[in-house]
Amino acid sequence: MPILARATAILSILLLALFVAGCGGSDDESSTAEVAPTTEAGGGAPDADNGIHLGKTIKLHVVAIETCAANNIDGSYTGCLDLATLREYEPAIAEAVGTTTVEPADDPTQSYEVSTTLDDATFTETHSADGTIAKTCEPAEAPGCSDGKW
Repeated sequence: MPILARATAILSILLLALFVAGCGGSDDESSTAEVAPTTEAGGGAPDADNGIHLGKTIKLHVVAIETCAANNIDGSYTGCLDLATLREYEPAIAEAVGTTTVEPADDPTQSYEVSTTLDDATFTETHSADGTIAKTCEPAEAPGCSDGKW
């Protein structure tokens, strides 16, 4: 077998093994983590506009989930909703504010929901199996929240 053909075969096997390995994670497709809010230098209170921080926290998780799913051979979210796995893809999650929950939405392999709560405000981003994305928040008067949406 020529060297190029052998190298191609080996590379194909390695790529297949990588896809089969998937993202890892646990059988429990729901995770929660809490990180204390950051403070300004000098020990002040967290920024008044926590809505911005909550939105950024959710986006960090969404990027990690989507990256993990892209590494699954079938593109599913299987194994991608575990916070330990998500931290491997996006280490900045460890520094994010609030309490974050990641769980399946309407279809456990094709949808998910990320919710982050800080100071009685909860921001949620839901990715449904049909491709729709909903961004909701409560209470409606929370900073960064407009009529229950962000």
